[in-house]
Amino acid sequence: MDKEKDQTLFGGSRSWKAADWTASDDRVRGGKSQSFLECHSSTGRFHGNLDIKTLGGAGFASQRTTGEDRSWDLSG
Repeated sequence: MDKEKDQTLFGGSRSWKAADWTASDDRVRGGKSQSFLECHSSTGRFHGNLDIKTLGGAGFASQRTTGEDRSWDLSG
C-alpha cells in the first residue's frame, strides 16, 4: 500500500493573496452570516459569524477561491 503524502494547496511556499478569495455566505439568500479571511505570507485565518436563526438553521459562511491558479496535480 502506498504511503499518503501531504500536499499543500494554499500557503506554505505559495503566498496567500486576499485578492484570490471571496466570501460565499448565506447573505446571498437573505441570511446574516459573514466570513472573513486574513491572509499572511504562509498562513490564512478564516473567521466570522454563523447565523442559524434567520434562515431556520440553514446558515452558512465560507470563502472560495477566485484566483486563476485553481488547478492542482493531486496525483502524489
